Amino acid sequence: MPNLTQEQMTLLKWMKGGHQFQVCSDYCPHRGAVYPKTRLPVTIHQKTLHKLKKEGLVSFEPKLVMGIRWDVFSLTERGKAIQ
Repeated sequence: MPNLTQEQMTLLKWMKGGHQFQVCSDYCPHRGAVYPKTRLPVTIHQKTLHKLKKEGLVSFEPKLVMGIRWDVFSLTERGKAIQ
């Protein structure tokens, strides 16, 4: 099992409930913005995303909204297996 912080584990548990979140990755004033902000159990940091992606626990699918790129993050099978 990867060495994860409490914040990263909390996010994974939240995502196991079928939740997803989006991060703006376009070069615009919204870069780094996270949606939905109000329902997330933790604050999303780039280091958190990088670690979870590197460990193969989350994946993302790019999505264009009004010409702005948002990455939609979801759990992988490995991420679902984390206790």
